[in-house]
Amino acid sequence: MIKLLHVVYGGTGGAARIVVDIAKNHDRTRFEPAVLLVGYEVDPIYAAELKSCGVPCYSLLKRGQWDWGFLRTFRQTILKNRPDAVFLHTPVAYFWGRTAVLGLGIKCVVSVEHLATATNYGLRGRLVNLLQSHLLSDKVICVSSDVKEMVKKALWLPDGKINVIENGIPVDRQPLADPEGLFNEQPVRIKMVSRLDRQKDPATLIKAVKLLKEQGFRTRLDFAGDGILRKEMELLTIELKLSDNVSFLGTRTDIPELLLNTDIFVLSTHAEGLSIALLEAMAAGLPCVATAVPGNLDVIEDQVSGLLAKENDPESLCARMAFLIKNPGAARRMAAAARERVSVKYNITRTVREYEKVCEESLTGRLKYRDPDFYLNKT
Repeated sequence: MIKLLHVVYGGTGGAARIVVDIAKNHDRTRFEPAVLLVGYEVDPIYAAELKSCGVPCYSLLKRGQWDWGFLRTFRQTILKNRPDAVFLHTPVAYFWGRTAVLGLGIKCVVSVEHLATATNYGLRGRLVNLLQSHLLSDKVICVSSDVKEMVKKALWLPDGKINVIENGIPVDRQPLADPEGLFNEQPVRIKMVSRLDRQKDPATLIKAVKLLKEQGFRTRLDFAGDGILRKEMELLTIELKLSDNVSFLGTRTDIPELLLNTDIFVLSTHAEGLSIALLEAMAAGLPCVATAVPGNLDVIEDQVSGLLAKENDPESLCARMAFLIKNPGAARRMAAAARERVSVKYNITRTVREYEKVCEESLTGRLKYRDPDFYLNKT
């Protein structure tokens, strides 16, 4: 049995969601997974979900930028679990985790880049990450080919050290929206599921809804998610006289149900790794519009499984949404293609098996000699 520990920032977000799904779907006949949620905040919902599935889950809060007590407790948690392999997801896990495992005899340390964050640390941060990636990580997993290219340029890593494993979701978790119900009601229901921060660019979507209103379309935009820009976006909504058209729902735990009451899903963003929210919307059989940025380009085939709009361009976003509203037949065809694409290419089972393969290949020649059955199978 191979013991695994996944470490991830525990706040609400796609990285924590994919880690929880991976841990729940590991082959329990060969792997014994556990999850460590770390950061300035930890969502208790993830811990409860994991424990209900029999996956040990630990939470560790970080207080301040240089919390050495956090590092000490981090090491103690790893020692308590004594994993054979550790997967480090998100920046707080990279920086502290690769230091915490030093001298603990961990056989395999894998860093997972979800958003090409290696390019955003500044000179000192990039130098630290470069040294840690080369010297303290056995492998680096990138969640899309776009992320891989950015990481290679930032960290000068050889191809042999990088594996691309695209995110996946449990497709059967997301109920399928009734295709005949799309665009049958007024106002047209638009949703975006994401944090409200600069990366996600909610302002561009709000401005696009303003343009739709000026063109005579009746729409209702709901943001599911919270973040540092919420107050600013609420003020922008008032300024543009969209209080009757835009709602802020805050953090929600009923995303599958929310998506069933949606006509168009939009992901207005400056950058993505490989968006879980977008995959979930496609799995729900919704017409999707996303900005043409790395990460989204891997997922949506423009005019086949969705529409791509220019980044930071309300007019472009408005035009794509207007096209779907005026052409419901084309919208339904793209929605069906989106569901099929996610089912085949972005299924959580495929993702988990690829993580397990990376782990087993990295441990080859180490763990197998500790397994008595290895010798029996060779006779």
